[in-house]
Amino acid sequence: MDPGSITHFIKTASSDLGFDIAGITHAGPLVNDALRLKNWFISGYCGGMDYMKQNVSLRTDPRMHIRDAKSVLMLGINYFNNPGAEEDINNFISMYARGLDYHSVLRKKMNALLMKVEKEAGRRINAKFFVDASPILERALAVRSGIAWTGKNTCVINQRLGSWFFICGMISDLELEPDKSMEKPLCGQCTECIDACPTGAIVEPFVLDARRCISYLTIENRLEIPQHFRKMTGIKVFGCDICQNVCPWNRKAKETQVEEFRILEILKTLTLQKILTMPEEKFKDFFQGSPLKRAGWEGLLRNALVAAGNSGDRNLLPYVKNIAKSGSHILKEQAEWTEAKLLSNS
Repeated sequence: MDPGSITHFIKTASSDLGFDIAGITHAGPLVNDALRLKNWFISGYCGGMDYMKQNVSLRTDPRMHIRDAKSVLMLGINYFNNPGAEEDINNFISMYARGLDYHSVLRKKMNALLMKVEKEAGRRINAKFFVDASPILERALAVRSGIAWTGKNTCVINQRLGSWFFICGMISDLELEPDKSMEKPLCGQCTECIDACPTGAIVEPFVLDARRCISYLTIENRLEIPQHFRKMTGIKVFGCDICQNVCPWNRKAKETQVEEFRILEILKTLTLQKILTMPEEKFKDFFQGSPLKRAGWEGLLRNALVAAGNSGDRNLLPYVKNIAKSGSHILKEQAEWTEAKLLSNS
């Protein structure tokens, strides 16, 4: 098939499988993004994510992933879900983590797409999927494929979907027709995301200091949450959506049509008390299939302790005091801080 025909087929098939947006780019290196990445490392903004400093060539050159790579297909799918009355969920669990783990959901859809394309092309296609786990600059490829631009908060934004969408991609040996890049952001003079960030994590437009980001502090960070950030973290237990909530491009967000991304039943009644009293041996089973497993039992308990201290709810004191007896240095120190905070609010 000629590049135009197979490109049209792929975009139609991806839409049939539930993807909201699709774009194509060539498989050449991301030269400017490689420089920005190195400067980000030098500034120390990656925090404890030292693994990102490894395999920089893999992160910035799709051709390093598969032999004879010619094109990269980038896909986006809406995950916006609003539980409405469940205020606790709105306040302390990031939107993306309220449904099933997106990694497995998107891989399944991409595999189905590849099977359709191989049947249409009449040959086996050399391809590699990536869903926020492979060493590749997905957001840069999303921009170059034309499905989004990079916002000042460093999230990718689409004119129709805003920033409430997952991205994934496929590097392949297919000759496809590339789309026009969206290198120029459509944020204008707006600084709402920068102004709203309580920890000042967006140190300048398009530059994020992960060490100050609540999402990093509550998910990727495995140490104590620094004391000077604890009050600013509020009652966030897993991730943060503040910079996205204030973004004007998200004002007309529509509910996702993907059932897997709707809020899980187990989360609808999740409270700080339930987290604070959850035994470690029940953690994995309770959060089976949920992104919240990423933080780990100790990490989620640590986050819930910070949230408890900021909540002012003295009814949580007995559970906090019980955790203070834990053998974990991180949990013991955090529980003592929380206890003092709650008592000082009396």
